[in-house]
Amino acid sequence: MGASEGGNAILATVLFFLAGMRLYMEMMGVKLAELPVSKMVFGDRAHNFHRFGLYLSIGYVLLFAPGILLGIGV
Repeated sequence: MGASEGGNAILATVLFFLAGMRLYMEMMGVKLAELPVSKMVFGDRAHNFHRFGLYLSIGYVLLFAPGILLGIGV
């Protein structure tokens, strides 16, 4: 059972929106690894952390977009 099927359609929609915003910021050229909070928390590993987040966002959108956008299981 996927995130867009079954119990919590609102959570799946919110996560889809957040993943979309993450991808939008990447396309607009926002350097997330250079943010002061990222540098303070992760230091030199900030770039790797944000790259992993990008991969997770791409995967979430690819896997769950059809179910959320078409309303399957919602």
